[in-house]
Parts: sequence; structure tokens; C-alpha cells
Amino acid sequence: VRIYLDRNGFIYPENVIPGQVFDHDLKKCYSILGNYYRQFPYNYNKICKGMGVTPLPNLSNLDASNDPLQKALILKYANVIDSLSINKKLVFIIHGYNEVPLNNEGTGAFNEYQETRKRLNDSLGKGFQFVEIYWDGLSKLYGSKNIISHYFNSLRIWDNAQASASYSGLELRRIFS
Repeated sequence: VRIYLDRNGFIYPENVIPGQVFDHDLKKCYSILGNYYRQFPYNYNKICKGMGVTPLPNLSNLDASNDPLQKALILKYANVIDSLSINKKLVFIIHGYNEVPLNNEGTGAFNEYQETRKRLNDSLGKGFQFVEIYWDGLSKLYGSKNIISHYFNSLRIWDNAQASASYSGLELRRIFS
């Protein structure tokens, strides 16, 4: 099971995993789904309709705790995790990401998760249900290939990554509940 969260704890609906058009519009909204939904309410309503959810009529106060779409996604993932983990050890792997996390070209969280799953299965045997939590840790925000800029960027974004981790943690707690 893979769950993708933005930096404010919003879960990406499956049909909105970052892709070319969506990714472009999301970047204009600082990679925050709440901003995206407010700027593109038609798309928010379309996603809600696809999930069978009545959308919020006013998106000005939208946050992860009051969004009916978010509540539906939490329930969906909780049910999927429950059904797949019967008679299995449940393992959560949580990591931030800097790019589309499904990038399987040898970099990124996807490959780290794949290696973690492989090592657990090799050392402890089969019988695990893995739940991968990908959250936008902001680690490439304003990044540069220049070595000095790279280290300065790492220091500058640390506080942002810590803050976004707490939002993701709150949503994960709601899934547990």
C-alpha cells in the first residue's frame, strides 16, 4: 500500500498522483494540495465526485481535518490496510520525497523502500504487509548543484521538513484511528 501526502498532510487522491499537467499546476500552488484545490475548485469537485464525496461548498477554510475528501481517503486506506494485513505483520515505512516518488531509476524514496522491503523479507521471511508513506519533506526546495548552495539549502529547509512531518504524522494517526 502506498500513501502520498503533501507537506500539510493532505493525501493525494490516486488519480492525482503527480503527473505533467497536475505537477505543473501544483508547483504554481507551492506543492500544497489545499492551495491547489482552492485555485482549481473545478478539479477538487471532480475528484470528490469521482470518490463519491460531497465537496465542501466553501474552500477558503479548507484543511486536512475538515475536508470530506480527506476523510474518505483516510477511510479507504484504513480499510485497504485492514483487509490486506490479515495474518501478516504490518510494517510502515515512512520517508520524505523530493521528486515524483515512483521514480525507479535508482534514486528516491521508491528505491529505498524497495530495498527495505527486500532486506526485511530476506532476513525475516515473508508474511509482511508493507505500507509506504511518502510525504513531501521539502528537501529540494530551492536546491542547487553548487556544493555551497546545496548545504545552505539543507540547513534552510530542515525546519520546513520538521513541520511537514508533523502534519503527515497527524494524518497517519487518523488512519490508525
